Amino acid sequence: MEDGFLRSKRKASSRTAPLSLTIDRQRPYFDCRGPSDLEDLLMNTSFEPELLERARHAISVIVDAGLTKYNGSGEASSNGILTEGKRRILVVGQVEQDASIRYGLPKPMKNNDLVRIAAAENPEATIIYRPHPDVLAGVRPMGSDPAEVAHICQVDVLPRPLADVLSSVDHVYTMTSLVGFEALLRKIPVTVLGAPFYSGWGLTDDRHDTGRRSRTLTLEELFVGAYISYPDYFDPHTGEPWTMEQAMEWLMDKSVDDRSDLVSEQFSKGVEWKMWGAYGLFGWRHMLTPLVAPVVAHIGNASEARNYRANPIEFFRELPTPMHRLLGRLLYPFDDT
Repeated sequence: MEDGFLRSKRKASSRTAPLSLTIDRQRPYFDCRGPSDLEDLLMNTSFEPELLERARHAISVIVDAGLTKYNGSGEASSNGILTEGKRRILVVGQVEQDASIRYGLPKPMKNNDLVRIAAAENPEATIIYRPHPDVLAGVRPMGSDPAEVAHICQVDVLPRPLADVLSSVDHVYTMTSLVGFEALLRKIPVTVLGAPFYSGWGLTDDRHDTGRRSRTLTLEELFVGAYISYPDYFDPHTGEPWTMEQAMEWLMDKSVDDRSDLVSEQFSKGVEWKMWGAYGLFGWRHMLTPLVAPVVAHIGNASEARNYRANPIEFFRELPTPMHRLLGRLLYPFDDT
């Protein structure tokens, strides 16, 4: 199970509930080591005209409204990255420990490697490197240091809306990021070093061939598969099923506050001391918190330590690394909080 491609008004690290989910019987859509349900759908489906028309309309709305996977507002305009007289190449940074990097590339690659490739292939252009927002915010760990490539690129660290950034560039380089597909929606050429779900269909400059995607798709056909047929959408307040169009309307409704959705309140309220239950007989595991929190802060950062203190069990359950989740089950071997 993974988030869908129209997720929320805030980034995933804000712990808001998603508007869409993908449930794949074979493997996550970002795992290029074998076929997924999404890949099979794209390979074998004969797309109906009505769905293609829905796709054309949805793409137009997404581009006009500036919708992306995450839709938090930025505070800066894109004017600072405009370079008159030069082509602008956007290099999309990702969380280098993320599963989409580990399983979506034929061999390991760092963000700085991608910057160097883009700079070498486009010596006449301005290279704009945008590190992942969660890395800049300290929510996810930094892998390669942007300072090491600052001499060959312009590192964009301002909180610009992604749609605003895309509107000011001429080409996108990415490993596996969904930003590549969001660029295709805006008719921006995309070079892909990995094998995300949108590569291999004749729409991107691909540097890795899975050997499986032998069909040529239109942008509308790819959109139908990934955004309409593959995910499940639902009301963030009630959990009732939604259509993609309803989710888009909700994202565009500026009167709706994403904080009021189905997000777990335990991180914000914290966990009360109990005599028994998930924290042990007489709640003795609460005593672990002041001992483990400094370790979490040392390994990660202060924000992660705060999340751990607020709800130790949920903190470990949500970590992406299996070893960390195993540690959490050893320290807090029950799900009931």
